[in-house]
Amino acid sequence: MRALLVGTHLGAEEALKSQGFEVVVADTPKQGAKELQKGGFDLIITDEVPLLLEEFKKPKATSQVVAASPVMQELLEQARRIARSEASVFITGESGVGKEVIANYIHQLSRRSGHFVRVNCAAIPDTLIESEFFGHEKGAFTGASARRVGRFEQAHRGSLLLDEVSEMPHHLQAKLLRAIQEMEFQRLGSCENVKVNVRLIATSNRIIEEALREKQLRPDLFYRLNVIPLHLPPLRERKEDIAPLAEHFLKGRKILSQETLDRFLAHSWPGNVRELYNAIERAVTLADGPCI
Repeated sequence: MRALLVGTHLGAEEALKSQGFEVVVADTPKQGAKELQKGGFDLIITDEVPLLLEEFKKPKATSQVVAASPVMQELLEQARRIARSEASVFITGESGVGKEVIANYIHQLSRRSGHFVRVNCAAIPDTLIESEFFGHEKGAFTGASARRVGRFEQAHRGSLLLDEVSEMPHHLQAKLLRAIQEMEFQRLGSCENVKVNVRLIATSNRIIEEALREKQLRPDLFYRLNVIPLHLPPLRERKEDIAPLAEHFLKGRKILSQETLDRFLAHSWPGNVRELYNAIERAVTLADGPCI
């Protein structure tokens, strides 16, 4: 059990601990609101309820999404509507197009108080994927020297991003599906069921029809995640975003000449926004003077 203690309450911390509570102490309502946003408390003790509520209802700061093109403006409006729901979202688009940025944007505009947790499904070894998602107890396997909380628990009352979910080994997708359906699982080495409340956001750079046909992605997992689909167009199809993105990446360090901007607009950007960012960083490093 966890308790949040806001303000000065003499003896309360010791009394709660004696009853088996894990106690988090916040000196001010602002600090208390930050802890409250994380969620997971069974008891809250405070004599400053109005100030605590004022801090907690304040809108969350959102990550900046730079977009000037009509297609991205429409997509951001969709994302704002989606954020108000609890439905799972499946975001598709080429590598480097900004899928994680949109996923984080949806989370930050949502009512969820927990964390935004990302899992790169393409980078987890087969032998560690269950531990990564579900955690493990001390001694569950060789090298498990301490208890580990998995990504599902980390994302409790928040959002879990399954980045490039179609790259996950097919035989492990069934275990993920069950956890998603039940929102319940067991840590490796434990018989205790852990229940969570997580909003799922998945991404893939694959053409989904091909991934399903080639059995890279289980249909039942895809349909469970694909409640609300979003597709991010490549940068070459929204060239109105190139100039504002470049200015954003420059952060006032240098300015672009018209010649350079024209070359940027003529380029196809196969690496999308990530390629543009790298080009800007390289230019800033190598260019002489205040202009690129």
